Amino acid sequence: MPLKSPDLTKFTTLSKVVTNVDFFDNVTGVGFVKIYFAGGWDDSAQYFLTTNSSVVGDELNHRLKSTGAGINADFDIEMTRNFTVAGNNAILTYQTHVDTGENMTVSFIVNHVDKDNTETIIGSVSGANISGSAGAEYNVNTMKVPLTKKRFSKGEKLRIHVVPNGSNVNSSFFCDPSGFWGFTGEDAVVFPFTSYIFLPVEVPQ
Repeated sequence: MPLKSPDLTKFTTLSKVVTNVDFFDNVTGVGFVKIYFAGGWDDSAQYFLTTNSSVVGDELNHRLKSTGAGINADFDIEMTRNFTVAGNNAILTYQTHVDTGENMTVSFIVNHVDKDNTETIIGSVSGANISGSAGAEYNVNTMKVPLTKKRFSKGEKLRIHVVPNGSNVNSSFFCDPSGFWGFTGEDAVVFPFTSYIFLPVEVPQ
């Protein structure tokens, strides 16, 4: 028997939303996306964020050098899909270099940037003061970044504002996703100049 009302023939299907993550934490119930800090050679976006670990940092800009007064750099990535940053701890790992007798700290501010370029801080953290010992001091630093839950829409940006503040211009924050650039330490162990953040995101379940 045919349906008399065309409205009765209408139906709606919900497509399953798939979120790609690098790992899912069963304890916290959130996924984590690994995002790398990168340095390039581009006047409009010299520093940026990427999920591609094959990107090689530019020869001149794979490090963000410090000065006595500190310098600032924005690392951006534009969203091509909607997603929600979870109200959880991000995990931040970064590489630094400090000369003998000098010291350095690095501060991070995590921002949501809307289409009007309005920034909203969703998290911030400052690293410990690092002192250079005999010879150049290379350090791997890891810490958590408490984040506020925030919805990101397509076309908006995640921006991480990085401020390396040191007593010497050669103190550096490194940003080479591929690890092409690095330091060879004791026993020929190579430390790649790679810095990244594991960003917590909500995963539909």
